[in-house]
Amino acid sequence: MTATLTTDTYSPAVVPADYAATRAGFLWTAANLAADTRRRSGHRMLLDVDLLAWTLDTLTEHHPRRERTIVATYPAVCAAARRAAAATNRHLTPALHGPAGAWMSWQQTVIAHARADHRHPGPQLWEIFARAATAASQPGDITEGLVPGRWPDIDRHRANHAH
Repeated sequence: MTATLTTDTYSPAVVPADYAATRAGFLWTAANLAADTRRRSGHRMLLDVDLLAWTLDTLTEHHPRRERTIVATYPAVCAAARRAAAATNRHLTPALHGPAGAWMSWQQTVIAHARADHRHPGPQLWEIFARAATAASQPGDITEGLVPGRWPDIDRHRANHAH
């Protein structure tokens, strides 16, 4: 499953159906949604939507036969995203933002800090999911068709970036 974002700069991850229920596939799908949401809706939508829950809904809708496995993978995905977020921002701590499954609290903090710095949170959320997906990837994923997303000029897409 890929996002519909098609620009000259962003290449969405390609997640084959067989990988939808893996941590890497789930996280790359979340990264695609974060990038696509940035383009389509701006940061306002990100304030109201838990990206990982939205990804869960998207994956179970598109892969109903894998629903049980996707749902079972969800807590590990939330924990992986939380670890990746904590590695990118010293303000994100388990003491302040709850258990691994409480991703929305982490997402809201990322958004608040990005907005305080006059930046759009979409690229930072994409980076968090991409980092977590890369860490969750297994040898052979690429040969099996899981193609990581790429956003080489991500800084150009942040708000208030000098061109």
